[in-house]
Amino acid sequence: MLRVTHNLMLPTAITGSYPRPLWFTESLRGRSFKAALGDSIFREQYLDAVACIINA
Repeated sequence: MLRVTHNLMLPTAITGSYPRPLWFTESLRGRSFKAALGDSIFREQYLDAVACIINA
């Protein structure tokens, strides 16, 4: 291990998108993202998918 980066948190980035989980059945269906968040089913599936990635 390099001593220079030992105990140093290195920033990372992700390019692209994660695959959609099989249980994420909703879509924007031509709506804006803000409008889609008004739909409780879309909002719940979206927030669950984000939580899965953050907690992975």
